[in-house]
Amino acid sequence: MTTDRQRELAQRSATEMERDNDEAAVMLAQLAGHDAMAELEGDDEDGDFLVASQGRSVGQLASEIEELDQEWVWPGGWIPKQLVGVFAGDAGVGKSSVLRYLIRCLTRGEQLPDGQYPEGQIPDENKKVNPMGVIVIAYEEPTKTVLLPRLREAGCDLTRVKIMSTVTPNVRKLGEPAERPFRFPEDLELLREAIMDPSLNCGLVIVDPVLSMSDKGLGHNQTVRRLLGQIQQVAIDTSVAILLVAHLTKGSNPSIRQRMNGAKAFFDFPRYVLAAAQDEGNPKRAVLWMDKHSLSPDVPSLTYERAGTSVRFVDGAVESARADFVEKDEQRTDQLILRFLAAKPTEEFTARQVSFGTRVNYDATRQQLARLTVARRITRTARGLYRMLSQTVTTEAAPQAAAPTPIVTTADALTEVLAPTTILAPSNGTRPVPMR
Repeated sequence: MTTDRQRELAQRSATEMERDNDEAAVMLAQLAGHDAMAELEGDDEDGDFLVASQGRSVGQLASEIEELDQEWVWPGGWIPKQLVGVFAGDAGVGKSSVLRYLIRCLTRGEQLPDGQYPEGQIPDENKKVNPMGVIVIAYEEPTKTVLLPRLREAGCDLTRVKIMSTVTPNVRKLGEPAERPFRFPEDLELLREAIMDPSLNCGLVIVDPVLSMSDKGLGHNQTVRRLLGQIQQVAIDTSVAILLVAHLTKGSNPSIRQRMNGAKAFFDFPRYVLAAAQDEGNPKRAVLWMDKHSLSPDVPSLTYERAGTSVRFVDGAVESARADFVEKDEQRTDQLILRFLAAKPTEEFTARQVSFGTRVNYDATRQQLARLTVARRITRTARGLYRMLSQTVTTEAAPQAAAPTPIVTTADALTEVLAPTTILAPSNGTRPVPMR
């Protein structure tokens, strides 16, 4: 069934086609859906709008394309324009506080956490640059009682922050509320209109959290890729950065990709992924780093301190907190693997069996098995199987009181005396054992 909103989008697509704005027409036609475009085509004698609904192939020689420099919201390799990114972290690590700090810097034209300025601008004598607008779509924080007060407490310029967490539908069924949450991709055109508002000068869109942005099943990679592709097209057309906030599942796996909620496409599709975690050495501190970035891979991490609902970044780039985060998780994985292998020291296991037995991600298990093998804490057979080193098993046995050494003259007597002990070398047959 075609809704009034879809018909409106279809009509706007037709208008853009008349203006020879093919790119906008195709985008609007995709948002409207095939049924709405088919209805509109029935009223059109030429059938031009069906072409807009189906799309068309366009090619251009690379030599004819104008090269452009990459623009940045946060320069230095952090947040690029025209791309969709993800900000992932554990609950309670202060992701929302970090974002409010970032919103303050952008809306007031102030210095960013690493000492740079928005869009790479040169500050004036007051250490200020031209401010930038921010659009916030928050699903978990009530706007009037939580989100707005915290933005004000963080020092954000509220005249440059537009909150689009809810939408007032043109048509609603009996009993439905007057407002509903902002939905992707149904409301992408509303987002596009808000971004293009010249009075806002929008540079960044924040969606928090990502799994609440759609009624579609976000556990399927193809569904998520299509959705993120539509969102990124808006970012490209409007030259803004769109940052999606993702929560991590609990666990010891150091891989942000494996712990991210929803489909793995939420990590694979974006060109950059920011991550935050608590500093193991200092519970009051947390670290912010770039876990994935195809445009600028060498971005130094930053450490910040949490104080209530606000944060304070520590001067300079700090790598130790991120290293502690990875090292701590690797140590936990090592302990799980060693405990699993030690339970059956004479048996050999594949990496897949170890992964299943320890409930650790397969890729992380393979990496740690390789490290443990190099460190000679476990052994890998020629068949690619893993087991505990025999000497490792014997050293873990409880120490016993020294006993008189019996006089041994044959191999049979030696076997009888050492029966409870693991034999590390083959016996010497029936030849007498030399006396010492």
